[in-house]
Order: sequence, then structure tokens, then C-alpha cells
Amino acid sequence: MANYILQIPTISLGNVSLGAVTIDPGVAHIGSVTLDTEGGATGAAVPARAVQVAGEDSGGDLKALAVTTSGELITANIQIDNTAVSTVGMTVGGTDGTNYQHLSVTNAGELNIAGSGTTANAVPAKAIMVGGSDGTDLIAMSVSPDGQPIILGAQEDGQVASQYGIMMCGTDGTLGQTLSCNSNGVLNVTPAATENVLGFTTAKLIASSGEFTRPADTTAYASGDCVSSSTSAPAVQALTNCARVSGGSGWIVGMELSKSTLSSTAVSFRVHLFNTSKTPTNDNSALVLAYTDKEEYLGYADFQVVGNSAFTASFGFDNSSKIPFVSSGTSLWWVLEVRGSYTPGNAETFYLKAKVLQN
Repeated sequence: MANYILQIPTISLGNVSLGAVTIDPGVAHIGSVTLDTEGGATGAAVPARAVQVAGEDSGGDLKALAVTTSGELITANIQIDNTAVSTVGMTVGGTDGTNYQHLSVTNAGELNIAGSGTTANAVPAKAIMVGGSDGTDLIAMSVSPDGQPIILGAQEDGQVASQYGIMMCGTDGTLGQTLSCNSNGVLNVTPAATENVLGFTTAKLIASSGEFTRPADTTAYASGDCVSSSTSAPAVQALTNCARVSGGSGWIVGMELSKSTLSSTAVSFRVHLFNTSKTPTNDNSALVLAYTDKEEYLGYADFQVVGNSAFTASFGFDNSSKIPFVSSGTSLWWVLEVRGSYTPGNAETFYLKAKVLQN
């Protein structure tokens, strides 16, 4: 013992034996460590350079924690010495050991989460699963190969959940709305937006049109006469989808009035607008508006309809009137009045197009 302060051939601590223990000044040397498994420990042998983890009774279900020669931690399964746990990984489960799932890492360094088969749905690779407390209705959140988030909808590995979206609803889980993006990156809202849910946040300009054919005669009109589709049962004329939603609002910011015959001299017409269905007066009879029309009547626009010698039709425009409206549904209705003497074409067709700024 010339170079040692103390030398002990063997130390036994339960089923662990330390051999050839020597102590220099300030330094301890342990020649070997031996694990005696005859004391009741069962299961596979613990790999070299590893820590054994087992139950309180030192019985079966042994697990190994070890470090590779490059300093990497090897966890949660008895493997051949220095073999990475790539097929199982770390197991996470409930306090009773059921409904567990495995966490592991692929050779490419990607996180895998694999269901044990006892939960509701398989967990896609490279994803985090979010579900109810009973393990059902699982949803996957993951990242695409180019670093983009993939959310909501258990899909095959790496697939974008395009048919799903983000669900928003009330605190009681009702009145759900789904937000998603189409292939052009435009936000979709399902069900369709109403005044009380998310929809367009800025005004939208649309066009709405309608047309009719007057009777097959050339009877002259006097100023103030109505032009309509029949001398006895005229049809209502609608401008559909002027409002974004039923009962919605907006502005008529321009109109075009055209007719199928040529008038080389301008003819004066007036278009009257209503927010509920309005049956026109019989054709070639004086237009009648009553006091009872006051709630539905929105206003009117005047047109000078004319064409030159190269035309086969006549056109008139009004881009100065700004007529606000609140619809009863989504449509508006129009009635046409002559504002000067006019001899029409036989079975002449009239066309109205409105430019509408929807709120």
C-alpha cells in the first residue's frame, strides 16, 4: 500500500458488488461493478454503462437509461448496448397505465407520436394530437416540410388538412363557424356569413340586372305612362342579390338602361326603385304611386336613352345618383316610366343593370 491511503478488495451492498476499491489522496478508484440478479430481479439484463429502472419490488418490467459514446441519452427500453430506441421510444400514458402513446425520434431527427391502438384514432407522424378528455375527436397539429403549420384534421403524414379549418363557437359549443382558406389564400366562413357572424369586413361592389319585353305593338306613350310587360297582367321586375344577406343594406351607385331598338333622338325614361316586390302599372297606362308605397319606395334615376346611326340599340347611363337601401330580402324591384312622348318598337326589350355597393 505504498501509494494508497486505503485499499479494499471487495465491497458488497445488497445485490451490488464493488471490486478493488483503492483511494489515493483525494481520488477513489473502483475497479468493477457487479449486479447480482439472483435476489429476485427479473427481466432482461441491463446494458453496460446504463442505469436500471424497475418497480419497487425490484421485479420485472426493467427499463434502461444509458448514454452513447457520443454523449446522447438512450431511454426507455432494454436494447443491445448503445442501440438507440428508434422503434418504441418513451411511453406516456394515464395514471393507471392505460391509453398510452409512444414518443420517439426518427433517424432524420423528426418526432413521432404513435398511438397504442386503444385510443380513437391513429396519430399522424410528426404531429401533436389535441382531443377530448376521453381520447376521442382527436385533431392533429403538425408542421409541413417547408415549415408551414398544418392544423386541424387527422391526416396522413404531412398532408394539409384543407377540408377542415378552425372552429369558433359560443361558450356552450353551439353556433359554430369554420374558418379556412381556399387554394388562393382567401378566407372562407362556413356556414355562410350573416349580419351576426364573420363575413366581409369591407364594402363589395357587385352588378345586378333584369330585363323584360313590352307588348307587340307600336302604340305611342305619353309622358308619365308606365312601360311594362303586359297591358293587363304585367310581371314584377327584380334586381336579385343586391344585398349580401337577407335584410342587408347598401348603395346603388350607378345604373345603365338599354333598349333593343335604335332611337337617334334621346328618349327620356325614369327608373323607380323599391325594396319589396312592386307590381308595375299596366303597359301604356299612367304610372300610379300611392302613399302606401312610402315604406318601400327608395327613389328614382333619370336616363336619356339614345344611339347613333351605327347602333342597332339605344343606351342611357346614370352614374351620379347615390341611392341607399335596406332590403326586405336580398332583391330590389324596379318600374319604368316614360318622361316624354315616345313611340316604341314592336315587342321592344328593356334592360337595366345596377351597380351596387354592398354593406
